Amino acid sequence: MSNTYLDWAKTNFALNGLVTGDTSPWRLIRADALRFLEDAAAAGLSWDLIILDPPAFSNSKKMTGTLDLKRDHRPLVKSCLSLLNPGGQLLFSANARSFSLDPADFPGTAVEDIRERIRDEDFRGKRLPGVYRFTPP
Repeated sequence: MSNTYLDWAKTNFALNGLVTGDTSPWRLIRADALRFLEDAAAAGLSWDLIILDPPAFSNSKKMTGTLDLKRDHRPLVKSCLSLLNPGGQLLFSANARSFSLDPADFPGTAVEDIRERIRDEDFRGKRLPGVYRFTPP
């Protein structure tokens, strides 16, 4: 929901060579993520890859209610899983302290903690948030 973060994303896309000139194959959307997921499901949209990186907590005036990752991660992840194309994957970063994920909450879906596989050299010896790859059947 933040224009600042969208601007950062645009800059990072350009710095990484993902955008050239005035056109971009990427669509950056400013929206309440929960509402976006509902609207996407209603419209029958789906993706091969979804990257879910919610804040640990949000009470933005731009959204109804609050988001608490520890409380709300299950329906958020399940909503994303329902929007995956066959063979698709969900990457989920849990930026909440003392967050724990129970793979049993997602029956029939392979859940893998991949944080050590993606650790950057700059973060050696530092605590990383949970990063999980979900692969539905």
